[in-house]
Formats: sequence, C-alpha cells, structure tokens
Amino acid sequence: MQEIVEEYDSFVKTGNEAVDVILTEKHLVCQKEGIRFTALIDGKALSFLSESDAYALFGNLLENAIEATKGIEDEQRRVISMTSVMANGFLCLHIENFYDGEIKMVEGVPKTTKSNPYYHGFGVRSVMLIAEKYQGHVDISTSGGIYSCDILFPKRTGEGT
Repeated sequence: MQEIVEEYDSFVKTGNEAVDVILTEKHLVCQKEGIRFTALIDGKALSFLSESDAYALFGNLLENAIEATKGIEDEQRRVISMTSVMANGFLCLHIENFYDGEIKMVEGVPKTTKSNPYYHGFGVRSVMLIAEKYQGHVDISTSGGIYSCDILFPKRTGEGT
C-alpha cells in the first residue's frame, strides 16, 4: 500500500501536460535512485514551448542532474531542485544539483565526462538551442559542488503572471 501511495504522490501537476509527464517520469527515477527531487514549476507559463521542445528541455536538464547526483555517496547531498518564476519580463527556469568531482567548462558548456565525447555532450547543447529558438538565454555555473542552470525566456503576451 505504501508503494502505491508513494507512486501516486509522485504525479506532478504544473498545468502543462508535457511538463507534467516528464517531471513525473524523472521524479519516479529519482525515487528509485534515492534522490530528493523538488519542482515548483508554473507549467502554464511554459505553454509557448512545443511539446517536443518541452520534453527535450526538461528531459535533458533532468537527465544530466540525475546522472551527476546519483553517484554522490552523501545522501544529504543527493538533491535536485527545479523552479520557475516570472520576474522583470522574463520567465526564469532554474535547476540546481550537487555534484562530486570537477566539471570542466568549455565555452560556457560543461565538457562531457563520458569516455567517447563524439556520442555524448549533446544534451546541454540541445537545451541551448531550444532557449535560442524562443529568444532565451542559458547561464550555467558551477561553484562549491553545486551545478546551476538558469534559462531566461522573454515573457510573451498571454503567459502566466
């Protein structure tokens, strides 16, 4: 019974069906990996994204965060946080997670840690291309074992407050 309650509690309702699906899926993955995942997202404010762009954007952001977080031995640091907020005419999507080791940045993008860079490292580039498509901007920073990614999208007429 506890499993059923936990699974039901993992369903995310943001007001955007595509965002709900991907956040719910990644929330379940986080539960299995022992990662605490919080998401305070206004899905209605993201209605300008096409379904495929919403899946790709959130999927890539969360896949990278899960990959970095699941290997952390200290359970207190196995945390991913994602928020969205409207401010100064922009929608800001923010994700952060802890990581161990070193992240090398090349031209503002984390360098892949995978052994074959020709088949990896496309997720962050995909995020950047999606942001560009909607006249947005991506800012990635790493400091003190915390990876942060902020995506700013200009507010469009009819979007959330």
